[in-house]
Order: sequence, then structure tokens, then C-alpha cells
Amino acid sequence: MSEAAQHLLDQRLTFSLIVDDVQAADGQKNHTAVRSAEVVGILSERSVLEFATECRDRAFFSGREREIPASQCMTPRDKMLSVRLDTPLDAALSTIHHGIWRHMPVLDYYGKLHSILDLRDVLTQSIGPQGVEVWKGCSAVDILGSKRKDRLGEPSAGTIWRDVLSAYLLEHARRHTISVSTSVEAAALQMRSEQLTFLVVREEPGPTGGASPVVGLVSERSFLSFCTGPHPDGSTEPVRSIMTPLANVLHVSLTDPASQVIDIFFNNNVRHLPVIDGKGQLCGIISVRDLVRPLLVRSATD
Repeated sequence: MSEAAQHLLDQRLTFSLIVDDVQAADGQKNHTAVRSAEVVGILSERSVLEFATECRDRAFFSGREREIPASQCMTPRDKMLSVRLDTPLDAALSTIHHGIWRHMPVLDYYGKLHSILDLRDVLTQSIGPQGVEVWKGCSAVDILGSKRKDRLGEPSAGTIWRDVLSAYLLEHARRHTISVSTSVEAAALQMRSEQLTFLVVREEPGPTGGASPVVGLVSERSFLSFCTGPHPDGSTEPVRSIMTPLANVLHVSLTDPASQVIDIFFNNNVRHLPVIDGKGQLCGIISVRDLVRPLLVRSATD
């Protein structure tokens, strides 16, 4: 697992496919050998996070070596998100309802790796470059509210829809946040229990209480770097030591135009984008799923 985690980090990958041919797996540069081997599973950044939080003695966090093969922690092929060569592009795109993906393995009829599918290419082919017109004239708050209108219903008399939405988003944003002093281990456990790919890090509350401003972000990649690097204090280190400062985090505000949100998603190939208000508070998270959902509906009706 340590070697697999290091490989993900070195190659800047979100996942690696596990093949049944040891020789092919050892020779990563021999692409022909790798492609000729049958894929048996997938190991992702999430797999590493789950492994780290399951170690009873926290060995992975404390830096002690554990000789556990990656195959024991992988997602088997029959449960992993993938497509076949003859899978229609619209069907590949619709799988985003089951799991948000940026890249997805394409397997041939023998279960061998054929290629990697890029979400941007699928969107271009399935919906076309004009598909984003559905968001014309909208802003980030409209994207956030799109899937929540049915859940919240019509606002009562005398209330404004955006005020209702903002209150709802602020309340539910808490599951995505954590304090800078929280331990790395506790942050990893929260991320896993909430099934999140990242947490937004807030400063410690002041003496008067109230919400604290956002100061950074910690992602699955942050934990991957931590688990493969030197960390003398182990899992007790504060999460501020591994977070990415807010200045280096891609984010938008509630009033940013939807076109800007779309550009950030596809130019930077991200899956989630924090929305932060003028007071530095987290208002919500825009995901690829939020962005694509109305496009999928329109594509299906066409």
C-alpha cells in the first residue's frame, strides 16, 4: 500500500488500476505489458484514505511500515466505476449520478484496459459546446439552488427564495468544514464518514463565537501526501499542517457568473468547487453533478 500510495502521488493520479500480471505491474513504463493484463480492480485516493482510517494502530498515519498488498484494499472490477468499449457516451455520462468522475477506465471485451475516458470529451460529444447555454445569465447561487428547489419547496409569503436557499446552504455546509486545530486523523475520519473528497478548513472560533472564516482546504490528495511523507507527530498533527491555503484554492462566490464557474471546472479538471461569500464563510459546494444534471435532463428529452 505504501508503494501504491507513493505511485499515485508521484504520477499525480486519482486512481490506479490493479492488474493480475505482477510482471506488468512492476514494469509501469511497459504500456504494452500493462494493457495485455486483465484489470482486477482499482485503487483510488479514497482507497488510501479508507485504509489509513481502518488501521487499528494507526500505523499508516504514524509512519510505521505495513506490508499489506494494494489488492486487499482495492475496489474489485465488478464494483468499480468503468465502461466498456461499446458503452454509449450518454450512458457513460449518466453514471455521474452514481459517482462523480473526471476520468474513467474503458475496458475491452476481455476486461483489459483499452483507454481512459475524459469527462470533458464526453460532454463535448454528448451535449455539444452549446450545452452550457442552459446556464446563460445564471450565477453560482443558481447552480447551487437548482437541485434543491424540490427539496425546499416554494418559499412562504414574505420570504425570498435566495434567502431561504442561503440559510439552507450555510446550515448544511457544516459537514464540509473542520477547524484548523483538528487532528489529521479526526479530519480523515470525518471525510470518510461523510463520504467527502475534501473538507474546508476554518479558523478557530473567536471569543464572541459565531462562524469563523475559511482559511484553506484539505483533500484526499492532502492525506495521500501526508501518509507518504515524514510526520514525526503522527496522526495528532493539526490539519493546518497539511491543508492548502485559501489563496491557492480554486473557489467562487455566490454572485460569480455561471460561465465563470463552468470555465473553472473544465479548464482545471476539478470535481468540486467551494462557494465562499464576502465574509469568508462557506456557503456550499458546487459539484460536476450540479453542473451537468440539467444538461443530462435536456439531453434525455431531446
